[in-house]
Amino acid sequence: HCLFVSAFMLASKVICDDTYSNKTWSIVVQGMFQLHKINQMECEICQYLERGHSQEPYPTYILPSSSK
Repeated sequence: HCLFVSAFMLASKVICDDTYSNKTWSIVVQGMFQLHKINQMECEICQYLERGHSQEPYPTYILPSSSK
């Protein structure tokens, strides 16, 4: 559950401009995790992703244009 919630929370923060605060996430998960645990989970997943990230820049993807 920790991995799913933290990955979902981080993905939401990356994709959406206006997203839940960590305090709200603790409510969204219906009390499964307290606020301090939510904060810890977010910190840990960010640290994990940073360690796994090479110094190379992110790849650039060019989306095909839709011709009508």
